[in-house]
Amino acid sequence: MFADRQFLWWSLGLHVGVVLIALLLPLLTPRVAPPPAAMMVNLVDLPAPQAKATQPEPPQLQKPKPPEPKPVAPKPVEPKPVESKPVAKPEIEPTPPEPKPQPAPKPPEKVVEEPDQPAEKVDITPMRRKPDPKKIAEEQRAKEEALKKKQAEEKRLQEEAAKKKQAEEQRKKEEARKQAEEQRKKEEARKQAEIKRKQELAAQQMREAIAKQQAEIKAQQQREEAIRQQQLREAALAQQQAEEIRKWQGALREATYKAWRPPFGVDISSMKCLATVKITVDGRLSLISISQTSGFAPYDDSVQRAIAATRNLPKPPSHCSACRGEITISFTPSR
Repeated sequence: MFADRQFLWWSLGLHVGVVLIALLLPLLTPRVAPPPAAMMVNLVDLPAPQAKATQPEPPQLQKPKPPEPKPVAPKPVEPKPVESKPVAKPEIEPTPPEPKPQPAPKPPEKVVEEPDQPAEKVDITPMRRKPDPKKIAEEQRAKEEALKKKQAEEKRLQEEAAKKKQAEEQRKKEEARKQAEEQRKKEEARKQAEIKRKQELAAQQMREAIAKQQAEIKAQQQREEAIRQQQLREAALAQQQAEEIRKWQGALREATYKAWRPPFGVDISSMKCLATVKITVDGRLSLISISQTSGFAPYDDSVQRAIAATRNLPKPPSHCSACRGEITISFTPSR
């Protein structure tokens, strides 16, 4: 059974190949003269052989040789369409079940080139049945009735749609009027609230400005009072420190004059000597230099001896930085 079907497919493939060769042969031949003619080929279904059939050899064709058909799966073979001359696909009848035994198939006819004859198209279009006039008329009437019904239904739907549209437009207008009225009321309320808010804001700003001004005045008064009190404290402190420095200077002068022994028998009332000294850690005086001489050596020597003899001096005030450096002492008889 499989061999019979395979043979049938091979036969069908050969017929299709012959048809394709007949269609493509005019395109492959150089067109110097009128196009070559092709012979009419009749397609016939080959019955299955009675005995075990062998695979037939492909027919030997003239140049150009077509490719030999290869065995394919049992699927119907459709011819490839030609771009220049479209040809309808041949209808392939299904494989008849259980074919009767027939004599061995004849080899397919060869295509003979006849260059002098024009090419003829292979008509493989199936015959169509002539339409029935009554049936056509009935179908036409049915179409007209269906069209009338459709038009009537469309008209009814259009009228309903128009009524719905009118009602919807009326509803939208009423809704728009209500929304506009509501929006107007909201806008009026918003304006009144905005006026009230601005009035309250202005009053609040006025209160804040007054409070700020009063706070600034009070702060200014407090700053001025603090400055005045600071100035009073500084003045009192400066006075106190000046008094301490004055007392310390008086104690220093008193200590040095106690140790001073000016020369006798000489008029020294107009003499004056300035000595630059420095207080040591143990409370003594250290002579640095005689910044102004009296012009009388015994007088200057007595000043130097007085400075060297001065002991147990009071400590200078802590706030007086000048008291810890170089100090100039004036030695005059009248003090």
